[in-house]
Amino acid sequence: MLPIYTHEGRRYVVGKPGNEYAIRVRNGGSERALAVMSVDGVNVITGDTASPSQSGYVLDAHGSFEIAGWRTSQSRTAAFFFTTLANSYATRTGRPDNVGVIGVAVFRERPRVVQQFGGRMQRQDSRDAPREEVDRAAAASPAPA
Repeated sequence: MLPIYTHEGRRYVVGKPGNEYAIRVRNGGSERALAVMSVDGVNVITGDTASPSQSGYVLDAHGSFEIAGWRTSQSRTAAFFFTTLANSYATRTGRPDNVGVIGVAVFRERPRVVQQFGGRMQRQDSRDAPREEVDRAAAASPAPA
């Protein structure tokens, strides 16, 4: 694990070109969360220019996981590695503005919906909702930093 340095409220790591790295995300909360991650301003799942409204990874309450690379399929990734500005994927695809930035936007899972049908209360867990509804709801309620 690389040492983390803090300067003016921002965190930094120093990597050597050619060395691989992974991003570890931990959910300290008691609810599931959506983590939307980017490297060099590029979403790690889609390869699109990063935006908080994009796809991310679902973290269980008090859970953690490690992302070791760019998602290339459901079962494969291409390793993250430190490189020069000119050789970065973002620069080579015309998006050099955020090279060197690892971004993680975290959103709480939306609360359960309670609906009343014919005098009976029914609860719907957001885990039962279609994926795009969970993503949209998560994007609407950011978690505290």
